[in-house]
Amino acid sequence: MNGIIKVSAKTLFLVFTIFLAVFVILFYSSFTVSGIADGLLYSVNYLIPSLFPFMVISSFTMYSGAYRPIGKIFSLPVRCLFRLPRAASAAVILGLVGGFPVGAKCVSMLYSSGQITQKQAERMMTFCVCSGPAFLITAVGTVMLHNTFIGIILYVSQLISALMIGTAVGLIDKKRSAPSDDTQNSSSEQKTAAESLISSCSDAAYSVLELTSLVAIFSVLMSVIMKSGLNTVFSDMLTWFGIDTSVSSVMIPVVFEVTGACRQICSGGCPLWVLSFAVGFGGLCVHMQILHILKNVNINKPKFFLFRFINAVLSSVITYIICFFYHPISQTFAVSENTVAEPVYDSYIGAAALIVMCIIFLLSLKRPRYASFPTEKI
Repeated sequence: MNGIIKVSAKTLFLVFTIFLAVFVILFYSSFTVSGIADGLLYSVNYLIPSLFPFMVISSFTMYSGAYRPIGKIFSLPVRCLFRLPRAASAAVILGLVGGFPVGAKCVSMLYSSGQITQKQAERMMTFCVCSGPAFLITAVGTVMLHNTFIGIILYVSQLISALMIGTAVGLIDKKRSAPSDDTQNSSSEQKTAAESLISSCSDAAYSVLELTSLVAIFSVLMSVIMKSGLNTVFSDMLTWFGIDTSVSSVMIPVVFEVTGACRQICSGGCPLWVLSFAVGFGGLCVHMQILHILKNVNINKPKFFLFRFINAVLSSVITYIICFFYHPISQTFAVSENTVAEPVYDSYIGAAALIVMCIIFLLSLKRPRYASFPTEKI
């Protein structure tokens, strides 16, 4: 019949979600307001100070062409362990030290310029995605837990897990020959140091704004779930299967948003390995931003989520093992609601980032002046 409009199940689901969101905003307005406020505070106190400097550094490294000397330094282990070309070396390093969105941003830029293939980009995203030292050591360790060494334990666990996954994926892919660096596209050109810095700051600001918006939305969702009792129902279900209440009560926050999950874990009496699992997984909020950054790559999403779960399990196991040799003062953590994040630039991590930025800037000054993103040439 011509008068009947056919609507797909996906469209119906989207319409239902929109009406549900409107219902929540109207009838749970107090939860919405508190959720938005919490999300913005999380971003201002934790995410922006820890992520913004590294986002600027990562983009500047790629735009200015400074990834070339970094690639030469780390090209041997990257090629042997991970079966990746030299151009990917800087992205691997920055992904491991910069935090969740930084690795994805570097991979996207390399793929867009022809430095790596789609398969290589997909393999890199199995291990170039982890919580950075600025977030784990400064925000989680120093600010939330008042114990910097616990933050170091969490970061070391993340780093070892990522290296194990990257090496394993490289060994599995060993039979496939990595494309030669000589075949990379050389049609793009390089930006000047000033242009690179301006573009890097713009990219970082946009990424931070995007992440802040997602955190605020997911914070509203978590506020509704918590205050409506849905989290308690889910927690009771997990407890019925023998999972401790302190662990089951934080599983929904762990799945959705990592910063709020970290705060709840730190104040809820969970063992340290649960916190390691949370930061190892990252949460759907971070995953949505990563997948948006990688929209030009079109990676395998089920594979991506599988490796996020594997990374979370490995990280928690490594943390559990480390705690045999170093026992935190207390396995029950507490975090004050009035805690204010210390500036990243006043920490060792911030100082190291500043030094790296200066070195990259000096390296880029000797290079010719061009107009856009550079490519690897041998």
